[in-house]
Amino acid sequence: MKSIVVILAGGKGSRLNKSKEKQFVKVNGYSILEHTLNKFLECYSKNRLLIVLPIANLNKIELNKYKKYTSHKFIINGSTRKQSVRNSIEYIKNLNKIPENILIHDAARPNISTKLINNIKNNIHKKNINFVIPYLNIDSTLKKKIGNKVKTHNRKTFITTQTPQAFKFLKISELYSLKDKITDDAQLVELYNVSSGKYIEGEIDNIKITNKDDLELFRKLNTHNISFKVGNGFDVHRLVPGDGIMLGGVKIKSDKKLSGHSDGDVILHALCDSILGAVSKKDIGTLFPSSNKKLKNVQSSIFLKRIIEILSKTNYTISNIDMTIICQTPNLKNYKDKIKKNVIKLTKLKNDQLNIKAKTTDYLGLIGNSKAISCWITTTVRK
Repeated sequence: MKSIVVILAGGKGSRLNKSKEKQFVKVNGYSILEHTLNKFLECYSKNRLLIVLPIANLNKIELNKYKKYTSHKFIINGSTRKQSVRNSIEYIKNLNKIPENILIHDAARPNISTKLINNIKNNIHKKNINFVIPYLNIDSTLKKKIGNKVKTHNRKTFITTQTPQAFKFLKISELYSLKDKITDDAQLVELYNVSSGKYIEGEIDNIKITNKDDLELFRKLNTHNISFKVGNGFDVHRLVPGDGIMLGGVKIKSDKKLSGHSDGDVILHALCDSILGAVSKKDIGTLFPSSNKKLKNVQSSIFLKRIIEILSKTNYTISNIDMTIICQTPNLKNYKDKIKKNVIKLTKLKNDQLNIKAKTTDYLGLIGNSKAISCWITTTVRK
């Protein structure tokens, strides 16, 4: 293993004055931590990513959200940044294969580019390089205030550093065994005069979110990175004698049912196809063919659960679902709310992300003669 990445997401972020830690604050539908992880997943596979989390402060649902980003166990945060890194290093030491290099990044820098990540990655892979630190020159006049006196310094001799900072793993592991107070990892190579390192130009947009102004700036910077895709789904099934009609996972009392290999639920079938269409993942008939005898009479919610799993691996999430159910009978006036509530439960969406409309065909055709029900669904996903 060439390199491993540690994402530090265990801080409190008290200066942001939010009710939750800053790394879990949402911007454009994703937490700051998710934005950061998505960037690194473009450069590294999930078996190369370690995530340090305040596990004691997160519930099971919150923790499950981040499992898709890593093949490893979550690292428990320490009381300080240094302790969190130490915990990560100890975990890495117990891996079957120790990596040559380690990149350490603050989750609070979600606007990092893949270009900078790859630049650091390529440089630390060189045998004669012990560390790679991104930096920025200081543009403003730099002054030092001592009591009532102020002294101007030559700004050309000062820089600010950023993360990720990369190191040869054995070297940084050795330095972290020493007892020094530090605010970032680069301080260790300074304190012990580690040679053969490289300082590379960082990025002005690689901001660290510390206060509300930083958060608002990231919100503006991130607007152009939002990606939307749309998928359409359609299904129709005949009504035949039966003991109830399944629509959206809700059984409606009737002396009929929808004919189909499974339970014939046109809503969930159309929803599955609309999600698959949005992320270009074939269709429900290909994934769950009627020739599969094991699927005979199964609940369509099983299909939807599998489709949601497929969606979760694409880094897209559902933004909105708009569905139109077309039937003459049954009258859905008293069932639309129940159907909506169940679909929201199955998809884990919010109430304002799903709309249901019910229409008739004014007694025209098979549907108008109460011989069939159809459903059209448009699903919008975002990245």
